[in-house]
Amino acid sequence: MFRRNFKDVAGDSATAPDSDIRSYLDSSLGSKKSANLYNGNPRVLGSELSRVSGDNTKVNFNGQPFDKTDLDGIRAAKQALIDDDNRRQKLADAQNQAVKDLEALRDEEPDNKPKLTDTEINTQLTDQVIDGTTVKN
Repeated sequence: MFRRNFKDVAGDSATAPDSDIRSYLDSSLGSKKSANLYNGNPRVLGSELSRVSGDNTKVNFNGQPFDKTDLDGIRAAKQALIDDDNRRQKLADAQNQAVKDLEALRDEEPDNKPKLTDTEINTQLTDQVIDGTTVKN
């Protein structure tokens, strides 16, 4: 019954694999709400949801309880996770590029003198390029 009702909702849920559909069974959301989250953007998978112990009106996403009717709130929380992951990746990429750029400056010049010392590189990384959480412009 759950599977049929899930697939009856218009959207990607109509062709969802059984394994994806089964992943929603433990969330206690019901087939229509589960299909709505599956069809949404961003897609919230059943494996990302869990029941809230002792409260049948709520479901956990990322350790945070949401009212079962707050599908937009659940999707917003998923988008916030995606945005945070993207921000972290941009920071890591900027840090890696800064290290590469500074290491290139450290390479020896033709007269065998270093362009920059390791101490100068560390100073530039911490004071001018990266403060640990954001890339400085």
